[in-house]
Amino acid sequence: MKSKIKYILIVALIYWIFKRMNNKVKILDVQKLRSDKYGHGHFGASRGKRLHQGIDLLVSKGDPVYAPISGILNFSIPYGSDTRWQGFKIINDSKEQWKVFYCSPIVKNGVYVNKGDVVAYAQSINDKYGEGMLDHLHVELRKNGVLMDPQKYLL
Repeated sequence: MKSKIKYILIVALIYWIFKRMNNKVKILDVQKLRSDKYGHGHFGASRGKRLHQGIDLLVSKGDPVYAPISGILNFSIPYGSDTRWQGFKIINDSKEQWKVFYCSPIVKNGVYVNKGDVVAYAQSINDKYGEGMLDHLHVELRKNGVLMDPQKYLL
């Protein structure tokens, strides 16, 4: 009887770990927050008169960027007419929206992508900000229109 209970508990634990990990998001192979002379890359960090609306993840130019969720991918340009700095947003049926900036999308605009697909490659942003700015992705998350801390959902 004890071995049967032990077996059930082990199976339940494995299921719980798998389910918890399946809800997590992978955007990069190595997901490390950045910090530099412009301030911390954390959610809610001060940016002078505004707060940081996402997180910044360190990258090297050309790193693959993965779709954090399955959904429709649309190109997005974070700075209006400055098309050198690109990104994308993905929206799913659950009204979850991820925006990722400073990467070059490699899939067509408006297509459905699956979670984990390579959808872009990281850009180098030293040209925009100078040597003090570390190359990074800016990542934002909204659920039902409410801004959320994306770090809580990363692997």
